[in-house]
Amino acid sequence: MKYIFRKMIVLAVIASIVFLHTHLALAASEITPDAAYLIRRYNTSLTITANGTFVIDAQTQTYSVVDWVSVTVYLQAWDGSRWQDIKSWTSSRENDTMAYINVAIEGVPWGYYYRTRGVHKATLNYYTETLYSYSSSIYY
Repeated sequence: MKYIFRKMIVLAVIASIVFLHTHLALAASEITPDAAYLIRRYNTSLTITANGTFVIDAQTQTYSVVDWVSVTVYLQAWDGSRWQDIKSWTSSRENDTMAYINVAIEGVPWGYYYRTRGVHKATLNYYTETLYSYSSSIYY
């Protein structure tokens, strides 16, 4: 009887270890280091006013202060076969949570489709996350 009781305790301990190990391994796979998802919000937009002024906005926002946050936005035109970069702007901030661009430009040639492309970056402890965004295309 003593032998069976010991055997049952050993089996219960082994089952508990297997269960806890599986549970801990599952929980560990769900944990993400702080630097894995730095960027909270990112976007770019293009608006063309009634008088033909192009208004371009772009932002990169992080969850918390990072070593470096930046946004580069490209004004692109469709040449019939691919999107061509026409002009670009960059905003970079050190030890901050947001980089933002707001520009208005005039004199853009008409007769093309235009859009903006954003490149959003954040760096923390030598880890850099890069994400991309695109505005809707607009014919002007």
